[in-house]
Amino acid sequence: MLALLAERGLVKGERIGVDASTMEANAALRTIVRRETGETYREMLKRMATESGIETPSADDLVRIDRARRARSCPTRTG
Repeated sequence: MLALLAERGLVKGERIGVDASTMEANAALRTIVRRETGETYREMLKRMATESGIETPSADDLVRIDRARRARSCPTRTG
C-alpha cells in the first residue's frame, strides 16, 4: 500500500509507518472536522436537528438524528 502511495506522490519522507490499530467507527466520526466549513461532527448533528425543526436539540435528539443518518448512506467526506 505504501509503495502505491509513494508512486503517486501522495506521501513524502524517508520513513513512513503504518498504525494497524483498530478504532470503533463512532469514535472516529466524533473527531471529524470538515475542511471547507470547519464544522465538527456534533455541530453537523445540531445543524441537522435544527433543519428538521428541533430548535434546541437535546443529547437524546442528537442521538436520534445520528441513528437516522446511519440508516442512509454515509455523506461524502473530504480529507
